[in-house]
Amino acid sequence: MEILLLAGGLGFFLFGMYTLENGLKVLCGGRMNLMIKAACKTKLRGVVIGCAVTTALQSSSSVTVMLVGLAEAGALEAQMTYGLIAGANIGTSSTAWIIALSGSEAFNITSLYPICILLGSLVIILIKNNKAKAIGTLLSGFSLLLAGMESMTAAVLPAVNGRVFEGFTNPAAGFAAGIIITAMIQSSSASVGILQAVAASGMISFELAVPIVMGQNIGTCITAIISSIGCSKNAKKIALIHLSFNVVGAVICGALYFVIRNIINLNIPADPVSVALIHTAFNTVSTVPALALHGNKQATAF
Repeated sequence: MEILLLAGGLGFFLFGMYTLENGLKVLCGGRMNLMIKAACKTKLRGVVIGCAVTTALQSSSSVTVMLVGLAEAGALEAQMTYGLIAGANIGTSSTAWIIALSGSEAFNITSLYPICILLGSLVIILIKNNKAKAIGTLLSGFSLLLAGMESMTAAVLPAVNGRVFEGFTNPAAGFAAGIIITAMIQSSSASVGILQAVAASGMISFELAVPIVMGQNIGTCITAIISSIGCSKNAKKIALIHLSFNVVGAVICGALYFVIRNIINLNIPADPVSVALIHTAFNTVSTVPALALHGNKQATAF
């Protein structure tokens, strides 16, 4: 049953991406192009907007997939997205802070997809204006995409319970687990939430939590990679940029981690707040090379 749910979720995701692109192609007139270019005009503006949108949606994957769709629709070049992706990486940390500070699960944007797909379908059926139909198509496509993500998560989540990170005793194993588990459940926010649940029980050390978080941020890139399947070279570059950010961040943070590990004893219990802090620190450090290279029209990736 889980395999069928996973396959169906992947089908929903890919068809949703295709539908989303079709809606965006109609909407990508001159005004929309100008708005996107304005958002990407400066490094800081891109970071702020990317952070704000991701905080609102509680999903960096959704933002990155939207960027892939816009690139496929011809609305922007991959080189314009450095700041937006960097901001999305920072914004996704808000979920961990909400969980850590409130002790409850954060609002999940996927809960809105049934309403969005209903609205989108009604707009397509009842309104004859082409622009309105394009908006309906966009809503429907985005809803199918979210439904696919939720189905894939539901298919693998039963096998990834709160004890999944407890069996790892060394940083390399924790790093690999972070990548694999996050890639399976299609959400770094969900994966970090699981880690916070383990940390709340006092079953994981600070020493192990750091490499797990680094792996989680690389594993979340699988969503953008899947969304770029069958897309143009320009759209694929956005998925590569997203992956590059987190790989570079892992290299930088990994080097700092091993230096600090040799100076300070990190074998102390972690808690949900410290996990949120690690997540935020990683994503912030990952933006440094992005800010350095963003705006270079010749750059394609790190």
